[in-house]
Amino acid sequence: MIVAPRLFRKPGPAAPGLPMLLLHLFAVALLACILVGTALSLYWSFSDEVSRYRRRMNAAAYNAQVFFDQREGLLRSVAGSSVRNTDRMPAERTPDTFGETRQISVTPLPKQDDSYEWALILTPRDRADVAAANARIVYAPAEEAAAQRLPLETRRRAAPISHSTERWLSETLAMRDPVPGPDGRAPIVWLRPPMDDVDRFFLYTPLDTTGQERSWVGLEVDGIAAVIAAECASDSGSYALYDSNSRVALHGGPLPTMIAPMASRLGQDSFGFQGGTWFPENLVLVKAVGEAGWKLAYYVPLLDVLRHGAASFWTSGAVCLLLIAVVLLAVRHIKKKLVQPALRQYQALADSVALNDKIIEVAPVGLSLVRRADGELIMSNEAARRLLDEHDGWREDIRHATTATGGREYTLADGRSVCLTFAAMSYQSEDVVLCGISDITSQKEIERTLRKAKQAADKASEAKTMFFATISHEIRTPLYGIVGTLELLALTGLSGQQQQQYLNTIQQSSSTLLRTINDTLDLSRIEAGRQELDIAEFSPADILERVVANYAARAQGKGLLIYAVTDIDVPMTVLGDPTRILQVLNNLVSNAVKFTEAGRVVVRASAATPGHGRISLRFQVADTGVGIPAASQAQLFEPYFRAHAGLEHDISGTGLGLAICRRLSDLMGGSLSVVSEEGLGTSIVFTVTLDAPASAAAAVALRRRPVYVDGAVPEVVANLCAWLNQWGAVAMPYRGYADTLECEDAVLVQAWPPAPQEPRWKHGRVRVLAPGSGHETLVAAVSKTGIASTFNPVSIGRAVRTAQDGIERPALGQAHVQRISLGLRVMVVEDNVINQIILREQLEHLGCTATMVSNGNEALRHWNALDHDVVLTDLNMPMMGGYELARSLRKLGYAGAILGLTASAAPEAARLGLDAGMDRVLLKPLPILALAQTLHDLAEDLN
Repeated sequence: MIVAPRLFRKPGPAAPGLPMLLLHLFAVALLACILVGTALSLYWSFSDEVSRYRRRMNAAAYNAQVFFDQREGLLRSVAGSSVRNTDRMPAERTPDTFGETRQISVTPLPKQDDSYEWALILTPRDRADVAAANARIVYAPAEEAAAQRLPLETRRRAAPISHSTERWLSETLAMRDPVPGPDGRAPIVWLRPPMDDVDRFFLYTPLDTTGQERSWVGLEVDGIAAVIAAECASDSGSYALYDSNSRVALHGGPLPTMIAPMASRLGQDSFGFQGGTWFPENLVLVKAVGEAGWKLAYYVPLLDVLRHGAASFWTSGAVCLLLIAVVLLAVRHIKKKLVQPALRQYQALADSVALNDKIIEVAPVGLSLVRRADGELIMSNEAARRLLDEHDGWREDIRHATTATGGREYTLADGRSVCLTFAAMSYQSEDVVLCGISDITSQKEIERTLRKAKQAADKASEAKTMFFATISHEIRTPLYGIVGTLELLALTGLSGQQQQQYLNTIQQSSSTLLRTINDTLDLSRIEAGRQELDIAEFSPADILERVVANYAARAQGKGLLIYAVTDIDVPMTVLGDPTRILQVLNNLVSNAVKFTEAGRVVVRASAATPGHGRISLRFQVADTGVGIPAASQAQLFEPYFRAHAGLEHDISGTGLGLAICRRLSDLMGGSLSVVSEEGLGTSIVFTVTLDAPASAAAAVALRRRPVYVDGAVPEVVANLCAWLNQWGAVAMPYRGYADTLECEDAVLVQAWPPAPQEPRWKHGRVRVLAPGSGHETLVAAVSKTGIASTFNPVSIGRAVRTAQDGIERPALGQAHVQRISLGLRVMVVEDNVINQIILREQLEHLGCTATMVSNGNEALRHWNALDHDVVLTDLNMPMMGGYELARSLRKLGYAGAILGLTASAAPEAARLGLDAGMDRVLLKPLPILALAQTLHDLAEDLN
């Protein structure tokens, strides 16, 4: 038993939201990256601005350090030039200078009692350095509460030192320890009296390096605030100079609040942010200046830093906003153009999958998907499981199938028939087979019924065809006696016009009866699908001539003008089925003559070359008849349809002619088109594309001489002139004045229809016969000199060449006076006595000797190959037919002509005759003209 397989289900409802979630996560990630990048860019820009400010602040602090270091160095230099007055020499006795150059000065450091303990030995350079530093030398004697300034020359005038300042300096120095430091150097003390309003500082160092005496020498320094402020990093910045006790000794600009973190910064050189709870207020740089432990601090407001770097900050922010906008727009675009359409497609796909599941489940046929590896069902519907469960061989058949697609039919145990069709494919990376299983029991029943019905229809069609063939044979045989007798009667000459009229009426009626038989048989053969083409080489001009000749008598009887025109672009010969083309044109011309009461019927032929080796022939049959109603033109080519039925002057007809034309045209790959107007006439065009023969027929070669063409129809005259000019002659329409020309080489061609007035022509002349001229046409067909056929340009051209060569054509008398002599010995094998009589009379009229026998056995008994030039035999005879006779004669070595004669119009008869060894198969009733042309060709070959 086959269990229901587990079907693959579509994804759950949460799956469609996943792409949108991923898109949003991707967008958030991009935005995070943009924000981080922007933060880094802002950080780098801010750090760059801070670094720029730090460099400026460091430069300012460095200048201040240089300022302090230079003054301290100058002070040590001054202190180093001090000497102790060990001799206790009075000041007034102390020399001002010493040495030979008298450049070194001695400057005592007096006390209040004019004695001095210390003196400075200064060189001019020492004095110049002190003056260059805008400094003045001061000193504070030990045990005196006063600070004094040495009277030395300076570059600018110094502000006086107040007593309170002196006292404060003395008291402060008294509290300082003059003991040298660990490095053995004397300490330096920087002092700025708080009560002093002048921008100046005092720095002191002890004179006694042992630290036992508290005498100090120092420098009074001006302009230190200007030096520090000049190098400030920002216009809004400030600075502060702190002493060793972290008290502000000097400042410029607003000072920040001294907080604990700031106080701790003064302990060492540092750089960083200061102030603010959430956001710093200042950038702070702290640097030590001098040896006294003083600190210089620069403060720059953070707003100045931000304001100075605003361009880069705004640029980074703008780029960030632009990138965020781009991401948001891109996400919106992707959502609108990609994600949402994809979600809609996904939803449509999900709906389609659900619909397919339902369709598969409710399908009236079984559908299944089978894994090729093990034959297991991947998915299927109930119908497939039910049908597959009733047969065991389908699994192996599918697994071992070698083609991509295929099918099998199985008969189940209960007699039902099922059809299994399969196609190999790939599904979810597996090789699978898609199978369709349908119950074809009713179809098989219908096929059996149709097969039986087809067999019955084929038998009925064969019976109908056989019936028509038999009827045709039985009618054609006596009709041959009628038509042949009438032709022989016409050749004997009649005594009166009334007899000739009776004869023409009988001939026309016989022709109508024969055409009706042919049409009925052809339609039956076409509907049975047995109509075949007999491809042969033929001349389109000959076809037109035969068509016009067939209906010339009827047209003349109604007073109609009928003629044919072949364009010069039509080749001499083409390859096709001349019989079928002639049949189509005969039907078209017959209808044109039938439905035209006055005027003319014209048959035209033209050609085109659609491709290499192909010729497109266009035949036009135009008349001036009653025309065809527009409502009837759509049904014109249907069987048994009569366009003029029910009219006042209804013309009888079977309605088969045009239907046969359409079917024959389709059989040859051609087309039929009609243009008609009631009261004006009808034009039907038959177009067919044929092959060109391997070798073209030789054209007529005419001499370059004048040829005049005379006729009643200008179209015919112009057409003949074009043909004659193409072959080398100088052709022109005839005019009356040409009679007076003295040109013996000129030829006059009297076309048909002839001109009303007979030309008075004295030179060479060619007279074109009227179509269907009876005996004259017969003579033209078999005579070597001959006269021109009606509408065959080649025949006319040859007659013109004969006239140009000066060969006189024999004059034509009455039809019964001139007889034709082919001189052939013909054995006629025919079982019908009437046909024997007709054939004997036709052959004797053509100048042949006829030997008559009744069947093939009799012919073989009287056979002598030397006594017969041609064998003319019927195909269907008792005892031995024409096929067996032809094969027997060929076995006996007979190489002469064997002509078959049959009343069956089936192509099979002609093909079987040719296969049996016959040269040609002729159709009954056999016109004497066709017999004469055939025997004339054989006579030429024998000669």
